[in-house]
Amino acid sequence: KIFQIDADLRKSETYSSVNQRSVRLAIALQNKGVTSTDVIASCSKSTLDNVIPIIASSYIGSKVTNLDPTSSKCGYDTHAILYCNTYYWITGIVILISEFLVGASKIFGRKTDDTNTKALTEIFALPIDTYALIRVKNPKMYDISSLKWIYSGTYPIRVDQFKRLDNLFENATIVLSYGATEFGTIFSFNPQTDQDLIKIKITSFGKVTPEISVKIFDPVTNKILGANQEGEICVKSPSMMNEYYNQDSFSCFDDDGFFKTGNIGYFDDDE
Repeated sequence: KIFQIDADLRKSETYSSVNQRSVRLAIALQNKGVTSTDVIASCSKSTLDNVIPIIASSYIGSKVTNLDPTSSKCGYDTHAILYCNTYYWITGIVILISEFLVGASKIFGRKTDDTNTKALTEIFALPIDTYALIRVKNPKMYDISSLKWIYSGTYPIRVDQFKRLDNLFENATIVLSYGATEFGTIFSFNPQTDQDLIKIKITSFGKVTPEISVKIFDPVTNKILGANQEGEICVKSPSMMNEYYNQDSFSCFDDDGFFKTGNIGYFDDDE
């Protein structure tokens, strides 16, 4: 079973090979005295190697942090995962876990034009990366009949860009969401049940995800705001971080333990 494919180098690697290399690295790290109290840092572009220290770290219980030397696109699919980002972002870890859960194959590459789209059913791309999708030369030469979902978010997407994507990928539904590595996904539409809302509220990130608490407050007066009032987004989640590594993180939280995102937003009157 193929685990990952480098679309640029035309190379692939099986689940068995990834497991073997990860185990070998885990043993080597243990032999060097690495324990669960240590932090392993990895800085790499998208290659067949950058997942190995992440898996190896999970075997020995050590912490892992991933650094991204560049910014690029990423995407995923439940059968063949198109993924061009690094594991610096939490989406990379979520996609990695999903890959194991469904037995998917990962495809990554830096050139959108060179990607085989025939098996794709889903794509994840930051708003800025969606411009590369609509600039692909001769889009009709690509088979995107299986593409059902395009996920984007983290920051707003322009209305005109949303409409361009919607016109180009007419068989796919564009789903926006908002989140961060510090606390995961906070707002998102459910692609199965929110089809009507997705088409109507094309600038919205969707609904609050389960077990997440959100409040909007005025950063000047510290007053909690109501519907349709713009203010700083603060979130509280069972899975959010406790602190930044080796940094004073006290000012990142309010007195109620909500993480202050620094992002401005509002909620409307709809449920």
